[in-house]
Amino acid sequence: MVEFVNCNEHGKNEGCMICQHLVAQKDLCYAKLLVDPHDDDFETAMCEACETLLLDEQEWSDKLNDFAEWKLFCRKCYERILQYHKLVAEGGM
Repeated sequence: MVEFVNCNEHGKNEGCMICQHLVAQKDLCYAKLLVDPHDDDFETAMCEACETLLLDEQEWSDKLNDFAEWKLFCRKCYERILQYHKLVAEGGM
């Protein structure tokens, strides 16, 4: 089940998660995943540092969540943020 958010700019829209690093910086490489962290499907984008930590931890962990400081955005805001970065991997989890 896809979760929706109410965006002040775009209204009701599909929710997507993104790590704090992609929000705060530009020109990072990132991976895009479809994950199920809380029984809801969110497309998720994470920078290489977050992806490396996920691989090191071998699962979603408190350490990863603390490092990533996930932000929930509507699909349109999410896509706008990602246009300033480079997609290097895409998959499911």
